[in-house]
Amino acid sequence: MEQSVSAWTLMRLMKVVRTNNLSMFSYTSMLSADWEIVSVPMAKSAAKQIFENMADPGQSELMLKNFMKFLPPDKATQAFASFEVTLNGTITKQALVKWVVDVFKERKSLSLTLNDNRTVIIKINQLLDAVLIAGICAVSFMIMGFNSQTLLVFNSSLLIPAVAIFGNMARTTFESIVFLFVIHPFDVGDRVSVEGVPLLVEEMNIFSTIFLNGANEKISYPNSLLATKPITNVHRSPDQWELIEIRIDSTTNVPKIGILQDRLNRYIESLPEIWYPRWRFVVKDFDDSSHLNMYISIQHHINFQDGGERWQRRSNMILHLENLMNELEISYKLPPAQIDIKAGTIFTEDPLIPISHAVL
Repeated sequence: MEQSVSAWTLMRLMKVVRTNNLSMFSYTSMLSADWEIVSVPMAKSAAKQIFENMADPGQSELMLKNFMKFLPPDKATQAFASFEVTLNGTITKQALVKWVVDVFKERKSLSLTLNDNRTVIIKINQLLDAVLIAGICAVSFMIMGFNSQTLLVFNSSLLIPAVAIFGNMARTTFESIVFLFVIHPFDVGDRVSVEGVPLLVEEMNIFSTIFLNGANEKISYPNSLLATKPITNVHRSPDQWELIEIRIDSTTNVPKIGILQDRLNRYIESLPEIWYPRWRFVVKDFDDSSHLNMYISIQHHINFQDGGERWQRRSNMILHLENLMNELEISYKLPPAQIDIKAGTIFTEDPLIPISHAVL
């Protein structure tokens, strides 16, 4: 029973082995290795060594032929497809480093998940052992000739107070076990959202789960309470969509908007390893006859498990969009405000928001 793992954990383990073109190896052989990657800096260093060993002298990017030096053609093609390939059909050093770091984080998360599952199962075994010992003692007393009615009265006198005292704990324990092994909405290392609050799963215990919030503070939730809340699992989600809202002046020429859309499309097509080619550029509404609310909806090649990578991609997209809008002179101007000048002080229509205090 101690070797049991959840279905999601097994799927993640299979995904790492299958998608990363890894061969199976024993735990003993892994322990006998000369060195082991135990941190992100070590993973980056290992990735750089791999790149230098695979690349030809003076080569700044890897191509399929570099993989064929070390792997059969079919395996080389499969391994090459696991990376973010540029439009030119090459793999940059940065993409290789990112891939190795992601594999290290995934394996570390799997290790923590398996360790937590093993700890929970050991505690459940201890609980079941206690129940089994109590049952064996009761049967042994009956076999030894103790009066069954007297024994039943004695056990009842013990069980009734125990049920009153520990009944709620037993129910909570059962709910936690069902939550951990039947529902199992997340694993250690998953980025989740509980009631709209983004959290990172840090540790899973039999009665509670510990999360990290955005400020790296630990938050503990009872599993019985989590079982009643909607939980969004980002790590198990498919490639996700990004939504960017922009506001432009309503007097902007429609041809300019078309040019902006064409240039943005060229930018997205130039980064096929980051963005899917399908995207939407739509006008949401026409607000106050002064501006247009527009949305850009675009799909990443990743989900938002790696929050830093998601926000970096979004930032690059927004900066490029800003440059395009400046080149095309597309902007939004605030409508003219009504100004009252009284007693040497300039105010807006709202007396609570002064523009300036200038003595005339």
